[in-house]
Amino acid sequence: MYSLGVLCYNDGANILKKATPLANSDADKYAAEKGKKADGRFKEALDYLEEAAKISPENENVKKMLPQVKAVMK
Repeated sequence: MYSLGVLCYNDGANILKKATPLANSDADKYAAEKGKKADGRFKEALDYLEEAAKISPENENVKKMLPQVKAVMK
């Protein structure tokens, strides 16, 4: 579960990285990329990581990753 969460998080981060140049030139397109694609992947990551935390509550990697995902979703 943790690995799937990280995979989704990284995918969302890559989508944002590619969309960032659009933030100033085409705000609507940037918002669409961030809102639908990146945020969707971050939500998937959060779901996987929360499930991983239930399965292995002592896993330090999960404990570190959960706040990162939540922060980027704000």
